[in-house]
Amino acid sequence: MARLNTWRTAGGEVRVRDLGDRHLLNILAMIERRTREAHEDALSSAVTASCMVFGEAASDMMDRDIEALEATDPDLAVMRDDRYWTLLCLAAKRGLVESGRVDLGRAVRDGYL
Repeated sequence: MARLNTWRTAGGEVRVRDLGDRHLLNILAMIERRTREAHEDALSSAVTASCMVFGEAASDMMDRDIEALEATDPDLAVMRDDRYWTLLCLAAKRGLVESGRVDLGRAVRDGYL
C-alpha cells in the first residue's frame, strides 16, 4: 500500500490533508467516474475483439472474459485504488461522506489515516 501524501493540481502539488472539502469530494467523484469509464472501455474492447478471433477455443475464452467483465461491479473496482481509499477515509474523517461508506477502524489499522 502506497500512502498518498500529495495531490497534483494545475497550480502544483497540494498536501492531501490541506485539500478543501469541495476539492476532496470532486477528486473522489473524478476517480469514480474514471473507473467506470475504464470498465466500460475494457468491456467495449473485449466485445470488439471477440468478433476478430477465430476458432472455438478462442471464442470461448473471449466469451468468458466478457462475462467476467459484465459481472464485475465498477463501484467495487474503485475500492481497490489506494488513492481513492486514502481520500475517502479523509472525507469520512471530516464528516463529508456517510459513515457507512468506510470502516474508519480498518482505515486506521491499514494505515490510510
